[in-house]
Amino acid sequence: MSIEWKYKIDLVDDAIFKMSTKYGIIIPDDLVKFLEEANGATPSKTKYMLKVDEKIFGAVLSFNPDEKEADSFETAMLMDFDKNIIPFGIDPFGNYICYNVDNGAIVFFDHEEDSMIAIADSLKDFINMLYE
Repeated sequence: MSIEWKYKIDLVDDAIFKMSTKYGIIIPDDLVKFLEEANGATPSKTKYMLKVDEKIFGAVLSFNPDEKEADSFETAMLMDFDKNIIPFGIDPFGNYICYNVDNGAIVFFDHEEDSMIAIADSLKDFINMLYE
């Protein structure tokens, strides 16, 4: 079974371009395509393993400017991430799932520990590791 993206929020015109310009970041093409498919959505498969711990992918952040109905990219950016780290997902506990622009890897940002742990080598690998 493939992943179904539930409760998707349509991107407003030029939303991704506006966010990249506002924050001075370059959002890679594979992440742009993913966001076009799953902006603000919840995956039907939410669990993944991070080393020996089972984690939950709560939702994709909404990249719409001034988003009020969902967890937003703009709220995540208040964490003052490095320009090469792009938060795109959140778990139920306020931790972020991020795209590392330097190498295309996906990392888990633990907001309590202020630390990052590698999850997968690519966005595709991360999506493929999700299960129910």
